[in-house]
Formats: sequence, C-alpha cells, structure tokens
Amino acid sequence: MDFLMGDLTAVVPSGIIQAPLEGNMTGSTRTLHPYIEKRQGYRRGRAILKGTNFPVSSVVVYVLHQGMSPEELVRIFGHLTLAQVYDALSYYYDHQPQLDAEIKKNLGEDRLATRLAALGKVLRLRYDPHSGDFLLGGEEEIGPNLTP
Repeated sequence: MDFLMGDLTAVVPSGIIQAPLEGNMTGSTRTLHPYIEKRQGYRRGRAILKGTNFPVSSVVVYVLHQGMSPEELVRIFGHLTLAQVYDALSYYYDHQPQLDAEIKKNLGEDRLATRLAALGKVLRLRYDPHSGDFLLGGEEEIGPNLTP
C-alpha cells in the first residue's frame, strides 16, 4: 500500500521510503536518513547523528578508515546505536564526495595542529558566521597557560 505525505511517497510493504529528487525528475528518488541531521550554524553544517554531537564523518573514519566494526563503535561510544551507525554509513555512500572532502579537510587540520604543537605554537582560528566555518587567524607561541 502506498500513501502520500506532503511530497514524500512511502512504499509500506517493503518498508522503503522514497522522495523525489530536486528538479522533480521522473522515477528519481533519494533515500531518507532518519538518524542524520544537518543544521545551519551548528557544527559548521556538518551531518551529525541526530540527538548527538557525533559527526557522520567520524563514523566513516572509525569504521571504514580504521577498520572498527559498527558493534565496536557502539560499545566504545555508548550513546550511539547500531541503527545510527549503519544510517551514517548509508548517508556516507549517498554523499561520498562531500564527506570525503570534509574528512580530508579535517585530517589536514589535525596534521597542521600536530606540526605546530611540535614547534611550540598553537593555531588560532576565528569563527565566521557568514560562511559557517572557522578561518585561519594566525599562530601564536604556546605560553604557560596554553597547551596544544
């Protein structure tokens, strides 16, 4: 039995929920991800697991890059569920180019921060509310009250 909710079409027997793609292309659908949310101005607009502060990109790094099983991830991060983790992986495959770019950017920032800490410096960032991103504010020496 099919039913219509706004502009979302749900196919009940198979449990598959589908929605038309932007542009209303005939026969095209996109997958809904009930455990994923993105909010403007929150976590730089990154996709996170709903009800948490845990980025989808972190799930991808732990599971696909570091080889952690979804069950192990849930055991370590007790506030996560298997449904959230598997939905995050599904979301990743639906948005792989964007998430790969986010992961690459984050890993680059981590490497830069590590290099600067080894030099006794800390990276200063400033938040730009217009872009929703952090901008490079310069470097400063690590003083007695600052740690990397």
